[in-house]
Amino acid sequence: MTNVVDAGLLAVVEPVVDEARRVIAGRIADGGYLPTISRWTSLGRLDSGFPRVSFSVMSSEKPDYQYLFSPEGRDYGRVAWTELPSLPSLFEYVRSRPELSRRITFVTSDENADEREVRWFEIGVATVPLSLTDRLVHLYGPGFTHEQMLSVYSQIETGILADRLPVELWAPLVLTRFEGATEVALADRISIRRIPDELQLARVPDHVFGGAVHELVMQAATHAVVITGLEMPNENRWVLPTNQPLFYPVADIDRVLDATRIAVPVATGYAQVFLRPVGWAHSFVADLPSVMEGAMLRRYPPRFDERGWLDVPEQCVSGDDLGRVARIHTQLATAAARLRLAARRLSNAALRSDERCVATSPMRSSICASRWNLR
Repeated sequence: MTNVVDAGLLAVVEPVVDEARRVIAGRIADGGYLPTISRWTSLGRLDSGFPRVSFSVMSSEKPDYQYLFSPEGRDYGRVAWTELPSLPSLFEYVRSRPELSRRITFVTSDENADEREVRWFEIGVATVPLSLTDRLVHLYGPGFTHEQMLSVYSQIETGILADRLPVELWAPLVLTRFEGATEVALADRISIRRIPDELQLARVPDHVFGGAVHELVMQAATHAVVITGLEMPNENRWVLPTNQPLFYPVADIDRVLDATRIAVPVATGYAQVFLRPVGWAHSFVADLPSVMEGAMLRRYPPRFDERGWLDVPEQCVSGDDLGRVARIHTQLATAAARLRLAARRLSNAALRSDERCVATSPMRSSICASRWNLR
């Protein structure tokens, strides 16, 4: 049974969902106008075998049911909020609860609010039932059941009301070829996992701004370092700094890369970190897994930017290699400071120069000859 924390909120959200569902069902039945997600994703492969995510322009593949509704409904057959008569009750419920309002919207709506602030408040609140309806229709069609509605509603409600939110941290390993049994637990909360196709589509933004990383490098990853058991404070969803690298515990990711570079003379790194909500969501995109906007950071060898995505890497990471990575990662946790420093310097060297030179450097030989007991 799905737990509902705020029965009053559900009582004013569900009628809006039912009204929106009926509008959508009518449009589907009579072939009426339905907006679409203009840049929908598709997954392909580069000649090197690495993933490549493409974005179609003006796609008609995926309807955007949420965008069907707008405050006035004047554009291109969109539906005005007046066709959702229960929506004002939701506005009033949220407006009367300042803490709830603070978590849902980025503006207040009190007696001192001007017209612009009221409108932004209403847009933020309306997002709750409309994004819920959009998700439900994509997953189950307009005939979704009450139980199905509750299963998705509870995710959104948790994202609004919980004081702390459980998340997984994912750092895709770019231009790194894996073969054999290539998933391994490195510690209680840290592992290397294959990235499912649906998550590949969800994690890639449609634009990478400012040249922070090369988008083809960022996309070209089949596996990721995954850290579970994390929680973050639940503040206003509109101002979470998830696009900032300093928001993330990258030292834990870097330690995995340190162990990998000691175990295997492989060029590797990461260009993106992102969060995957566990049991909650702030928003959805159609039927894709929920992810939060990630940060881009250049933690990979410079030569990857020089069309590295076109080549099949000579060195791969095998299941046996991952076993060594796991052992070294465990040893690094309790190693002497000088060994941890040497491992970090090895990685830093790999990020500054050609990995083919670093892989056989005296630094790497010194580390491998110490007490890692590689077999």
